[in-house]
Amino acid sequence: MDWDMEQALQCLKSKLKEDENAFLTALVAAMSFKEKIKEPDNFEMWSSATPQILT
Repeated sequence: MDWDMEQALQCLKSKLKEDENAFLTALVAAMSFKEKIKEPDNFEMWSSATPQILT
């Protein structure tokens, strides 16, 4: 079975709070379409997050 992000988002929708679902949807859009790259900036959980160094 092939999955795409829309199916994954639908599967997670009932498990997430409304604001978490909206943020995840915006994040997926930002990763999928360059014109939507700034959409996550509209969410406090994104703009207030402390950057983490990946090692």
